Amino acid sequence: MINSIDSEYALIGSLILMAETKPVTEMYAPIARVDESDFYDYTCGAIYRFIKLSVLAESSFDVVSLYSQIEESMIPGPEIKFSDIGAIVMRQPGYAAIESHIAKVLDCSMRRKAISAISGFINQIETGDNIMQSLGLAESAIDVLMQKANGESSGLTHMSELMRDWVSRAESQYSGNTYEVGYTTGFSGADASLGEELINPGSLVVVGANPGKGKTALMVRMSTEIARQYPSRVVHVYSLEMPTQQIVDRLMGQSVNNQKPKYFTDLEWAKVAEQMSVFKGTNLYVCDDSAMSVEQIKSNARAEIAKGNRIGAIFVDYLTLLKMPKADRRDLAVGEVSKQCKRLAKELNCVVVLLAQLSRANMQRTNKRPINSDLRDSGQIEADADLIYFPFYEMLFDEESTCGPFAELICSKNRHGPAETTYCKVVNGVWQDCDQLEAKNRIQS
Repeated sequence: MINSIDSEYALIGSLILMAETKPVTEMYAPIARVDESDFYDYTCGAIYRFIKLSVLAESSFDVVSLYSQIEESMIPGPEIKFSDIGAIVMRQPGYAAIESHIAKVLDCSMRRKAISAISGFINQIETGDNIMQSLGLAESAIDVLMQKANGESSGLTHMSELMRDWVSRAESQYSGNTYEVGYTTGFSGADASLGEELINPGSLVVVGANPGKGKTALMVRMSTEIARQYPSRVVHVYSLEMPTQQIVDRLMGQSVNNQKPKYFTDLEWAKVAEQMSVFKGTNLYVCDDSAMSVEQIKSNARAEIAKGNRIGAIFVDYLTLLKMPKADRRDLAVGEVSKQCKRLAKELNCVVVLLAQLSRANMQRTNKRPINSDLRDSGQIEADADLIYFPFYEMLFDEESTCGPFAELICSKNRHGPAETTYCKVVNGVWQDCDQLEAKNRIQS
């Protein structure tokens, strides 16, 4: 098995010697780059575990204190003696070469992990139910290894660095300078409710509604406005239910309130031309592959990143049409997909918008406004979502409603702020902005 025991001993010795002369806070950098699992030798790995715990606790340490921690922990495995730790330190003259020791330990670790991963890929390809899903899993795992090998993701960031970023953003806002905000919902009322930072990158947004009750219309509006907000960022729309032609009809039709082309006036043709100009200036892409998995969605996003592009948002219409992993129960499978989508949003630092069907439980109630438990297989979806929106247009449930063209955009969960109901206007199936006070008075009258 590939290893470099000498480098592992040298790294442990360097860290212990470094702790004798340097503040423990100066050891964050090497600690952030190396994991216990990167060590091949059991003794080195076990000692490193307690070195890392001490550094994270900002507690000084030496040979004696490390041995005391190991002895008190009663960790399973071969016994580690005091003389073992002492011998490691004695054979190390200093810590000047610590970077080269880290590089060698990580190189051997990555080689071992790559060999193990490739063996798993072969087995998955041989036995997996779907070759595209198997290849997607392999690609995702390889990408993680690549990031680790390139030092792109340490897993730990010291608070001092995070504070610098925070202060920079705060100063920009205080001075009135232009700064990057999050992503729009496409509706001014909802945006105002979210505050200046809007939808934070890394968020999972769930839009739930009964069939034909507005969730795709919301997706059309949100995807268009996010693509318009940041024209250089890539927006992917996955329509697992509708063919591309129907989605394009929706995207183009919102500019003319879904009027049919044969009835277009000159003014409406002008609006369509303007909408075409808007879309040409964006990076909005549509896919109607009905056999899509989260792994394939991630693969497509990585391909864009490899070109030097940044992913702004990914829309999926809708959740339960995605390929599901094997599970004992459907709710567990749906929950796993939900977790994968949340991880995808965090990993790519983008917004993932999942459209979700309701269980129809709300149809049995007098008040048909949806609640979180109406989401099909709702437990994990509700836990993973940062924002949950329910579009509710009462006219679609009760033709005698007095709400007129006004509809509610019910925010039932907001992880970063208040969950409030805001208002929209529905014209021939197109969801639009509206005056919030006028809509509220009309709906609540």
